[in-house]
Amino acid sequence: VTIRLYRALCREGKRWINAHKLAASSGPCEGKSLLCDLAQRNIKAASLSWIQRQDVNAMTENDTFLAQQTELSSLDLNALRREFRQPAGGNPDSVLDNGFALLRRLSSGNQCATLLIDALQPKTKSADIEFCVGDVLRSEEFGWHGVVYGWSESCEMSEAWVQQHLKGGGDKAFYRLLCDDGQLRYVPQAAHHRVRAPLKVRRDVGDKEAQLAYRYLQLFFVDYDAAAAAYVPNTHLARRFPETRAAVADAAAA
Repeated sequence: VTIRLYRALCREGKRWINAHKLAASSGPCEGKSLLCDLAQRNIKAASLSWIQRQDVNAMTENDTFLAQQTELSSLDLNALRREFRQPAGGNPDSVLDNGFALLRRLSSGNQCATLLIDALQPKTKSADIEFCVGDVLRSEEFGWHGVVYGWSESCEMSEAWVQQHLKGGGDKAFYRLLCDDGQLRYVPQAAHHRVRAPLKVRRDVGDKEAQLAYRYLQLFFVDYDAAAAAYVPNTHLARRFPETRAAVADAAAA
């Protein structure tokens, strides 16, 4: 049992080290611990909507435990193996229990790190995607304006949402919008057109909604580019959706 546990710890430990290396090559760091760092990057890249404060806290707690139990300062597998080989005193059953607890933490941490790193990978636009992240759109049906902070080539919503919003069918592009009333909306490309002006928060919305709109603008974007008539996404959002309006214009001019 001890030998199998040691081998499993080394296997998961190697994956944990590789996750650190992948994270280092996937954009600027946003936190001291691996999972907290990746969670913060995903929030800024709008890539995982399920990440809430409690998820970040749980990730941080797991990261702290692993940092205390393993030696990863050099990202060296041999150092990790030496750590696992350290003689342990006390009750043998207690030692095994601690080993299995560490194995569960490593396995859980690796699964989460893989999910977070995969979610940060760049996406390439197809011809069906007309608008760019940072574009301001207007709904022809409802009249509200919104800034694009994400897109997808297939619908990511439930069947009930499809039945309600896609009565005509045939939509091949969908966008996530930060709207002028402080709401985050998921919309089909049809019945939207681009507006060459910055987003103006509506005066008829409450203070809470207005604050949310400005907060999300600061989270996802760093500035408004008047020449490109589009918002400039933050580093992580731009890495996930590299074909911004400015990048498209530069490519066309080259």
